[in-house]
Amino acid sequence: HTGEYPYKCHQCGRSFLLRRLLEVHQLVHLGRQPQVCAGCGAAFADSLRLGQHRCGKGDRRFECPVCGKR
Repeated sequence: HTGEYPYKCHQCGRSFLLRRLLEVHQLVHLGRQPQVCAGCGAAFADSLRLGQHRCGKGDRRFECPVCGKR
């Protein structure tokens, strides 16, 4: 909730909140398209990782202490 995007792409300058998002973004520069979960939009470098992903869209047990979102 600080508004910081500390992970910056050295090729195009775009910044990301999470290192994993930067890693997936960098696939674009390599000509590879990321695999995207249809349920929540999470992106993965390959179909194996997408297959292992458990979409947490329906599981909102944890609440953010700052903003109250689940």
